[in-house]
Amino acid sequence: MKSLKKQLIDVIISIGLALLYNLVGGIILSASSNWGQMNFGALYIDVIFFFLLLKMLRFMRRQNPAKAGVSSPLRVILNRIGILFLLIVFLLGPVFKLKVATGDYFTYVANSVIYLHITIASIIMLVYVGLDLGYELMDSWRKAEAEKEKLHRLHTQAQFENLKAQVNPHFLFNSLNTLSSLIVEDGDRARQFVRQLSTVYRYILENRENDLVELEREKSLFDSFVYLCQTRFEENFIVHAEWPENLNQWSIPPMTLQILVENAIKHNVISKQKPLTLWVNYDEGILSVGNTNQPRRQLDSGTGFGLKNIRERFHQLSDKEVSIINQDGNFVVQLPLIPRS
Repeated sequence: MKSLKKQLIDVIISIGLALLYNLVGGIILSASSNWGQMNFGALYIDVIFFFLLLKMLRFMRRQNPAKAGVSSPLRVILNRIGILFLLIVFLLGPVFKLKVATGDYFTYVANSVIYLHITIASIIMLVYVGLDLGYELMDSWRKAEAEKEKLHRLHTQAQFENLKAQVNPHFLFNSLNTLSSLIVEDGDRARQFVRQLSTVYRYILENRENDLVELEREKSLFDSFVYLCQTRFEENFIVHAEWPENLNQWSIPPMTLQILVENAIKHNVISKQKPLTLWVNYDEGILSVGNTNQPRRQLDSGTGFGLKNIRERFHQLSDKEVSIINQDGNFVVQLPLIPRS
C-alpha cells in the first residue's frame, strides 16, 4: 500500500511537471487563442517522460542521499541535475518522434525547437531538484534531531538506572556491611573501599551528559566497580580482563561495562561452591564481556532495561550491532567498539 501511494504521488507530480513544461513551451496551446481547440493528445507522452526523470531522481537519492551537515548540497545538486540533463538530451528526441508518429504533433520539428525544449525541461527539473533537495535536507535534519533526542533519552535513562542501582537499599546495605567489616578488620582496605566507591559515583556524575567516553576511562570505572564487588564476594568472584593495547583509540557509551557486571552479579549464583567467573576479551574491534552462566532459581525482579539500553545506544552511535551469545554454559555480550574520530 505504501509503495502504491508513492507511485501515485510520482504520477501526480509527473502530470504537474508535464503541464508546466507544455505551458511554458507553448506546446499544448493551439495557434488560435480558442481554449476549446487546445490539444492534450500528446500530454501522456510528456507525463511518461517526466515520470522516468522522477524515477531516476529517486534512484540517485537512494544511491547518494543528502544528509544535513555531511554531504555538500551544491555537489549533490550538480550531480543530480547533470545526470538528469544528459537523460533529457537523450530522451527528448525520441519523445518528439513519438509525438509525430502518433499524429499528435507536427510532421516536422526543427532542431532549434528541440534545443529550446531541452532548455525548458532542464530548467524545470533544475528547480524541482532544488526543491526536492531542500525537502530531503530538511527531512534528514529532522531525523537527525529525532535520533539525537532518542539517544539523549536513552542516555538519561541509563544514568538514572545506574544511580538508582547505586542507591537502592540492597546496594547500600551490602556496601555498608562490607565497609563496617573492613573498618574493624583492616582500616587501609576500608579507606580504599571508600575511595573506589567515590570513584564510581564521580564517574557517573562527570559523564552524565556524554554519549561516548574513551575506553580507558570506562576501564577505570570497571576496575573500581570490580574492586567493590571482589571486596564483597572475595574469592567467589573471579575476574580476568584483556584489553586492547591502545585504549584511547576506542570509545564506548558510558557505564556500559558496569551494567554488564551488575547483570552478571544480579542474575547468577555466587558462592564458595559455585564461584562466578567474569572475563573481558578484545579481538579486532570487538570487546567481549562474558560470565559463567549459573542462574539463580529465584531472580530479583528486573525490567530487562540494561541490555536493551546498551543495544539501543550502540545502534544509535554505530552501524554495528551488539551481539548476545548464551551457550555452552557461558553468557557473552559482544560490544563493537567505536573508533575515536
